[in-house]
Amino acid sequence: MMISDDDLELVSAFHDGELDPAQAGVLRARLEREPALREALDGIQGVSAALKGLRPDIAALPGPVATRAPKLAVLAIAACLALTVALVSVTFGARSSAPATPLDWHGHFVAQSYVGDGVLHPAAGTRWMGQQPDLSAANLTLVDFAKAGSGGFFLHYSGVNGCRLTFGTHTAAPRLPGRDPDLLIASWSGGELHYSVLAVGMDADRFHAIAALLKEDTERESPAAPLFAAARDATNQAVPCA
Repeated sequence: MMISDDDLELVSAFHDGELDPAQAGVLRARLEREPALREALDGIQGVSAALKGLRPDIAALPGPVATRAPKLAVLAIAACLALTVALVSVTFGARSSAPATPLDWHGHFVAQSYVGDGVLHPAAGTRWMGQQPDLSAANLTLVDFAKAGSGGFFLHYSGVNGCRLTFGTHTAAPRLPGRDPDLLIASWSGGELHYSVLAVGMDADRFHAIAALLKEDTERESPAAPLFAAARDATNQAVPCA
């Protein structure tokens, strides 16, 4: 049984310890008598436990192993995100039929609206995903995600003024479109994973700064500060999204 977006947010806040005692008491009573709410909480707890168990503690690794830590961290993060999306699909009835290509997925996300009254409204479930790349330096927020049929997943970011970008992680090399003057594409591979970034109507310098930040995010435990600064500067100087 599916639960509403409001209940999902309530359960997520309960898990994060953000409810006041009265609210928490009411929800505990509902958890006892509503299996769907209990299942939702179990799913969130499972993802949280997976993130804690799989993500390497870089600071604790000895010297020789630390040089391999970024790749291990990326694989762990990818596994956690894939697990998250899988749990969301089972528990909350997320999309099960996937568009075929990164461009199809980007078009699917762009067809959705995530802004109301000048405020972003992310899709249900994105709030507690955990280790997604941080694009706040580029004024972009994660607003939606989906599991791809090939075993990868897509993260979709939006700004309040209409800028949209889709980041994909793939278990096989993705099928990307050919040259198009209106379409910005970046792709790279690392280990057993492949990555894609797509945007339409975005300032090219801003897009390439974001792509560099994402690439660094897949290769290191955390991107270097200059890349955040470059993304911020490119965003501040960018022509508004078309």
